Order: sequence, then structure tokens, then C-alpha cells
Amino acid sequence: MINREPLTGGEINKAFKLVLNDGSHLFIKENSRVNLPFFRTEFRALLEMRRVGTIGIPEPLAFGVEGDKSFLILPFLQSGNRNEFFWQIFGEELARFHLADRESRFGFFEDNFIGFSEQPNGWMNDWVEFYRVRRLDYQISKASSYIDGAMSRTLLRLLDRLDYYLPVPGHPSLLHGDLWSGNILTGDDGRAWLIDPAAYYGHPEADLAMIQLFGMPPEEFFRSYHSLYPIEKDFGERKDLYNLYHLLNHLNLFGTGYLSDVQRVIRKYS
Repeated sequence: MINREPLTGGEINKAFKLVLNDGSHLFIKENSRVNLPFFRTEFRALLEMRRVGTIGIPEPLAFGVEGDKSFLILPFLQSGNRNEFFWQIFGEELARFHLADRESRFGFFEDNFIGFSEQPNGWMNDWVEFYRVRRLDYQISKASSYIDGAMSRTLLRLLDRLDYYLPVPGHPSLLHGDLWSGNILTGDDGRAWLIDPAAYYGHPEADLAMIQLFGMPPEEFFRSYHSLYPIEKDFGERKDLYNLYHLLNHLNLFGTGYLSDVQRVIRKYS
């Protein structure tokens, strides 16, 4: 290694570009030694996503500990300009990613993290029950200090009625799990590359909802996706219910700034 350049933009980890003696570049994320599981599970999730082979996923190279730090090493992804068909290609690649039939159950082979929150992934055969127990109920229990009695009763009714709102997919799809715009990069090939997964097997609508939470892709993305993996007409009616998980997680991570959004979604389905 001949140089180590700090990078900005991460909220959880310190990040650096490593310039090696041969002129090649690597990317390294660091955190405290006790947070090694954060990098171990990301390493394994990236490997699982790369096995599908339909979309740009950086190859994880190594993880471990050195002194009082834990780390994850990836290739350095050189950013570029989006090509003319960026959203069309991305829609097709994500649809093929979701179409890959690799697992018969919902969950993942280990618990992992979404942001800096633990994400339980124990296998279940029922998608609605998985989403109820492993996603909403888990985050609701963590948010107890923000939830008053009336809100708690409304949430209990909502959990009891999830079967009414959520359809069962034809098969579990591998999901990125945290597919907001900040985790979609443009490589020097002009195409989409996905980073920082919170991967698990679930309903692809969960990824399609998350990609709209903090910004809306252009219509050509959805048309392209739909041409390979049809999006059900009533998806828009339950989109916010999938994103309730992420809003609850943000409430637990960042505090009351997200409480009104959580309340808005709960009222919508009460």
C-alpha cells in the first residue's frame, strides 16, 4: 500500500481508498472491533447476491480485525456517468435478480443488519408471518418509548390484519433489503451497482417500495421491470406498509423526526 485516502459520505463507518503499489485501488470500511459481525454479514450477503449474477454487485475481498478495528475490503468502485439506458437496464437487471428462484423459505441463513440496527432473519414458510414477526413487530418493540397507548392498539390491529393487505409471492426472492437511492451507485460502465445490502429472501415488492421511499425512479425503470416481472396493479396501495418497516427503523436510529411519518402510515391502514 502506498496511500490511504479518507472518503466522506458514510454515517456508520469510516471509509478509505487504498492505493496499492501496483496502482490498483481498494475500498475499506472500518469500525470498532466489536462490530466485526456488521462486516461479516455484509461480506456473506454480497457473496449471496453475486451468485445470482444479474446485476452489478461488488465482490467482497476480505473482512477481519486489526488491533481495535474491524474492517471490510471491497474493490474500489470508480464512479461514472449514467449511460443513456441506465434506468431501463437497471429495471431489467433487478427484475431478473428477483426472478431467480433459489430458496423456498423466507428469511436468510443468518441475522444481519439494516443500517446499524440488527435485522432478525430466522427462516419461516409464511411471508406474511415473517413480515409481521421479523420485521414490523421487532421494530415496534424497539420503538416502545415513542408509542403511546392509542398508537399501540392501532398497531396491534394492523399486525392482526396483515393477511388482508399483503399478497404471497410465487416464490421467495433474494432482496437487497435496503434499496434506497444512496445504495445505488453508477459505475464507470455507466450501469447500476448495488452496495450496503440488508439481504434476505422475501417479496420483491419490499425492494420496489424501498426504492421509492426517499426519491422516485423514472417511469422507464418500472416499465422495464414490469416487462419481465409484472408489478401487480394494487401494489401502490400497500407500498407504504412495506416502508413502515424502514420508517420504524429510522425512528429507532435517529429519533422523533420520523415519528410523524410512522403515524401517517399507521393511520392510512387503521
